[in-house]
Formats: sequence, structure tokens, C-alpha cells
Amino acid sequence: MTATQLADAVGFKSYDAVNLQYGTFADKLCKHLSRDPKTRLSILVVFAKEGADRAEHWKLILRPPVVEALHELGLA
Repeated sequence: MTATQLADAVGFKSYDAVNLQYGTFADKLCKHLSRDPKTRLSILVVFAKEGADRAEHWKLILRPPVVEALHELGLA
């Protein structure tokens, strides 16, 4: 789903709060793993455009190892 859709689903006022949450966690994870990808959020998700005419909206698709870790932690 997009950051906007996720914000709506969890009751945030805008996608900015989603970006802050994901970004903060991705930053901490990158530092812990000593990784520095160009876009730190890419350590958690892959990006896919949401519609050709809405380039500002990107789907955030959790990477399979992230999904697996969430299941192992009982969070998904």
C-alpha cells in the first residue's frame, strides 16, 4: 500500500507520519546493520509506482525477510 493508504488505515492525518515512522526505524536498522543504502527505507521495502499518472504515490512493499522477521516476532 502507499504511505497515504497506510496513514488512512492506522488513523494518521497524513502520510508524513508514516514516512517519519518508517524512516526512523529504517535509519536505526541501517546503523545497527552497518548498512548505508542510498535510500535507507529500501532496507525495509521495495518501491512500486501507484499508477502512471500519480508518480508522487509509491507502494511500499515489505521485503520478504522483513515479513518473515515480523512473523517470527509475533507481530504479523
